[in-house]
Amino acid sequence: MKQPVQVSIAERNQPFFGEALSGDLTLCVPCNGNLFLAIADGLGHGPAAHEVVVNIERFLREQCSTDLAGLAQRLHTLLRGTRGAAAGLAYLDVASGSLAYVGIGNTRLRRYGAEGGALSSQPGTLGHQIRTPVQQTLQLAPGDLLILSTDGVSERLDREADAALLAADVQSVAAGLIHRYGKTHDDASCIVLRYGGG
Repeated sequence: MKQPVQVSIAERNQPFFGEALSGDLTLCVPCNGNLFLAIADGLGHGPAAHEVVVNIERFLREQCSTDLAGLAQRLHTLLRGTRGAAAGLAYLDVASGSLAYVGIGNTRLRRYGAEGGALSSQPGTLGHQIRTPVQQTLQLAPGDLLILSTDGVSERLDREADAALLAADVQSVAAGLIHRYGKTHDDASCIVLRYGGG
C-alpha cells in the first residue's frame, strides 16, 4: 500500500518596524483533501493595509477552489474600492505533487530542489487593474522546498550561500528567511513548504 506523502509547512509574518499589525497575509488550509495556500500584501502598511488582508482571508477561507484564476478574478472584484493588494494563490494536489499557482502583483513563488525554478506573478493590483489571471503549474518532487513570499522579503536568497538554511526544517527556514532577508521598512511574510520531507 502506497504511503501518504508528508508535507511540512511553516508561516512567518513580520509587520513593518514599529507597527503592531501587518498588512501581509499568509494562509494554509486543507481543501478537498489537498492544500490551498495564499499569500497577500495589502498596499502600504499598518491598520489600513491590515484591514484589506483581513477581508481577503475571510473571503478565501470560504472559497476553497481549484480554479485559481477564477478565484483571483473574484478577489479582484471584492477589493474594488479598497487600497488593493497583491496576492499569490496556490493549490497543491498532495498525492501527485502537482502545484497550481496564480499570482498578481509583487508576490513570489520559488522552488528549491533538484531542479529549482520559480513561477511568475502577473503585474497589477487586485481591486484596481489586472490582466486576465493565468494559472501556471509546477511538478514537485520529494524533498522539494517551496517558498511563497511578499516583496518585504529580499530576493537575495542564494541557493549555494544559503544551502544550510534551505536544508533545515521548515520552521527554521521560515524564521531564518525573515531574520536574514525580511525588510524592516515593509511588512515581510513567507510560507515555506517541504514536499515529502520534514
